[in-house]
Amino acid sequence: MEFAKKIRNTKLTNVLCSNLLVLASILVFYNSLQNELVYDDHFVVVQNEKIRTLDALDFLITEYWVGFKKEDMGTYYRPITILTFALDYALWELDPFDYHL
Repeated sequence: MEFAKKIRNTKLTNVLCSNLLVLASILVFYNSLQNELVYDDHFVVVQNEKIRTLDALDFLITEYWVGFKKEDMGTYYRPITILTFALDYALWELDPFDYHL
């Protein structure tokens, strides 16, 4: 009987801690949902023509920091990031709120 009670208490504790963590995350990041696209967002989202289509080949050959000079770019090759930006663009174009989610 004691063992079953401990398991129930552990599950309840895990649920409460998980919910508290989610609530804290929402409270911390809520302020950013109202903001515009800023800084490098203009290069990697707003001015990046590669995210306007869902062409898989483009994601494999696209450099991440489109718009920066080659010497300033470094070696950023992030096809998954470009793919997620393309999916965001396909769903809600350039609405900043949705990019911040």
